[in-house]
Amino acid sequence: YYEANAANIKLRQITSSAVNACTLQRLRDGDDNLNHLYLGIEGSILEFAIREGDDLGWLGYFIGKSECLCHLGIYYLPAFEANIVVTPNSQLFQLRHARQCSHN
Repeated sequence: YYEANAANIKLRQITSSAVNACTLQRLRDGDDNLNHLYLGIEGSILEFAIREGDDLGWLGYFIGKSECLCHLGIYYLPAFEANIVVTPNSQLFQLRHARQCSHN
């Protein structure tokens, strides 16, 4: 589904804001200046503020396809994401891209 629709999906329809849509577009277009991405709640200095109306499936797809993204900081994920394991005392999870990253 994602692969077949990625080029034509209307990003503003799958996100809660124009800023989030812009971030998805940058991921989709392979913006090599987007090598760090921070997810969290509104009011933080982030590239993607997670709110109701954000399709996290598409977010995950575009993150997974990115060849430029080297660092993903997760400050917040909604409680409804049951498949995500969170340790009680952590506020920030950092996932390092498996590829060698030249943007560190």
